[in-house]
Parts: sequence; C-alpha cells; structure tokens
Amino acid sequence: PFKIRTNDVDRVTIDTSGNVGIGTTGPTAKLEVLSTGAVQATTLKLRTDSSHGAVGDENSLDFGWYDTTSLTGRISGYVQTTAGAGSGGLKFYTSSAGSAYNATPNVTMQSGGNVGIGTTGPTSSFTKTLEVHVGDSESVAISLSKGTTQKYSFGVTGTNNLGFYDETNGAYRLVIQNNGNVGIGTTGPTSKLQVYNGSA
Repeated sequence: PFKIRTNDVDRVTIDTSGNVGIGTTGPTAKLEVLSTGAVQATTLKLRTDSSHGAVGDENSLDFGWYDTTSLTGRISGYVQTTAGAGSGGLKFYTSSAGSAYNATPNVTMQSGGNVGIGTTGPTSSFTKTLEVHVGDSESVAISLSKGTTQKYSFGVTGTNNLGFYDETNGAYRLVIQNNGNVGIGTTGPTSKLQVYNGSA
C-alpha cells in the first residue's frame, strides 16, 4: 500500500485494490474517511472560496455511473438567505432522463426546518411544515401501512377534496370537500355532515 504520514501517523492510505482511506489504514470503499474523537465531529466539507455566495448558489455532490451522461442523483447545499451570517438548506435531485438532473429538486429542506416535496418554498400557518406540491390535475397523498395487513392513504384528490382512503379494501372512509362538507361512507356529501352506511 501507498501511505502518507505526518508525525509518524498514517494519514492517507491507498491499498493494493485502489481504495483510499483517510484516517483509516483499511479502507473498504473507493474512498473511506474516518473521523476520530467526538461523535459529531466534522468528517467532510464541501465549500467554495466565496465568503458568502448569492441566494440560490449551490455546492453539489453528484452520483452516477462511469460516464458523464449516466446521472442518477444530486445532493446540494444552497444559500437560502444572505442576511446577517446567512442561512442555507439542502436540495435533493433525481434524474429522469439519465443525462440531466431535473430542473426542480424533488425535496428541499429549508434552514428553518420546513420540507418541500415538489416545491422549493414550503410555507404554512404552522411552525414547521411538510408541503407536498403537484399539478392542478394531479392527486397527492401520504400513505401509512402496517406490515402486510393494512394500508391507509390521506391526501388531496383530483377534485381538490381531502380524502382518507382504505387502500386494503379499496374504499374512501372519509371525505372533506373543498366547500366544507364532510362525508363518511360517501364521496359526495350534500350537507355539512353526511353519513352513509352502505345500505338502501
């Protein structure tokens, strides 16, 4: 192996298979970095020589195959604001065509803790929010499942209603229309609360 040492300590090791270890003499991947000491010690930094950066600037870590046209994913740290000491967040991109990343990140995590899926500017009336955004004609839901026995989804339907759907049995259990009507056992309530038990 090839080693770089300082103060009689191995700092960098390149083993016979080409793996590179920083802080370890037995790397098990193409690049393995081992930080000793505190659990939250900084192991790797990606930075630019700019003192601040402009809003929207990104530092990225790309993933892909052997050639430059086979791209799979990207994680970027970005400048959210430049006020005071500035603040930043993370963006996660995927590639649908293989040769270029999607222009809009799939997930955006803001400095304040808000998370957006399909939107880079998640907002709400609450302190922390997870916002999932789709087009006007699409539906969007969050699914909860337990083992292989039961799965429920709740989200916004294509007709802009809030629905609670039993995926296992293929039925809406509760629907809240955009006019405020609530239906239990029916997807088309005609009053503020309508309950239907399924019999004539």
